[in-house]
Amino acid sequence: MRNAERIVEAAVLQLRQRPDATMTSIARAAGVGRVTLYGHFASRRDLVDAAIVRELADAQHALDEMIGFDDAEWGQVPWCGVIPLLPGVGGGQAVR
Repeated sequence: MRNAERIVEAAVLQLRQRPDATMTSIARAAGVGRVTLYGHFASRRDLVDAAIVRELADAQHALDEMIGFDDAEWGQVPWCGVIPLLPGVGGGQAVR
């Protein structure tokens, strides 16, 4: 996995647990240094945007898989963690 992908994955996981996660904690979780992190993402905003785009793409994939499901099947689809990344929504808890 490339560094940028590892950083975004770590950002998604860190931001799910702590929406105020620092760039340092995200870099540490990704196994890269801060210089490498900032080489890929110039600001925390850029990294958070990339994490949201990643989660929205995962949500779109999950929704695509639901096409054609009947009502009984809705509860069987795993939801990604996009809700905790949206400000003021979900109370910081993953939606299942």
